[in-house]
Amino acid sequence: MPLLEEGRSIPSRSRHLRADPAGFNELRGRIVERYPRLSQQQQQIATFALAHPETMAMETVDQLGRRLGVQPSALVRFAHALDYAGFREMKQRFKAHLLFRSQDAGPGLARAPAAEDGPATADDIAAELLANGVAELERLQRELDRDAFRAAVELLRASPQPCVTAQHLAYPMAALFAWTLIRQGRPCLMLDNTGGYALPQSTLLRADDLLVAISIAPYQPSVVQSVQAHAGRGGRVLAITDTPLSPLAPHATVLLELPCLADAGRTPLTGLTCVVQALAIAAGPGQAKT
Repeated sequence: MPLLEEGRSIPSRSRHLRADPAGFNELRGRIVERYPRLSQQQQQIATFALAHPETMAMETVDQLGRRLGVQPSALVRFAHALDYAGFREMKQRFKAHLLFRSQDAGPGLARAPAAEDGPATADDIAAELLANGVAELERLQRELDRDAFRAAVELLRASPQPCVTAQHLAYPMAALFAWTLIRQGRPCLMLDNTGGYALPQSTLLRADDLLVAISIAPYQPSVVQSVQAHAGRGGRVLAITDTPLSPLAPHATVLLELPCLADAGRTPLTGLTCVVQALAIAAGPGQAKT
């Protein structure tokens, strides 16, 4: 078998492809389980693949290589590292997942307007972000892990005073979460990442305290270190993050994974905002049991 494969979509065969979420879930599980043993380059590919499964399904091996700045043969070696015969076999899992999502989505999915030549106008930018926000909510409506969400709510309800930590892009989400809990009469401690005291504050947490950590790529060291230290003491951690490859994931008592795809200010984080606020409201007093 040649090392380099084309990986092109073949229209005459695409109509015979079955939606197979189980095949994609198996692929996803292999990536997560083998990630620590992959080379640095393969870890780069793995991170991209989980964040952008649609792109993996649609683009050829040459296009993906250019996008990732790697040789196409690196993508084939990545497929081999996951025990697939080649890139094409692995790509079929991404394509089946895309087909499953398109069937489940139905009509009405928002699409960002096509980019025109020249700089974007203010209207173009607003339209793009609004369309992306609607699409993100549609995706999250289908893909949110309800079991993990309910487990997160129960963890919050069992904690007398949750402690929240986040930095940079996730910091407003942590502030919204804490504010929503406090407004409902629930105690909540926001660790001081503004003044730089969050990491030493986290060392004072007791083992029975709940640490709520919100972090999306690029992950902030102080948040990751706080989670590692608290979990190492036997503490409980609710990790809200964007991928199972997140450094928060191995230390989480409950992992709530949200596919935010935050691209440095070009993605509106609509889904993360809604889920974080829903968590706080559901954990408030007087709410029905999950």
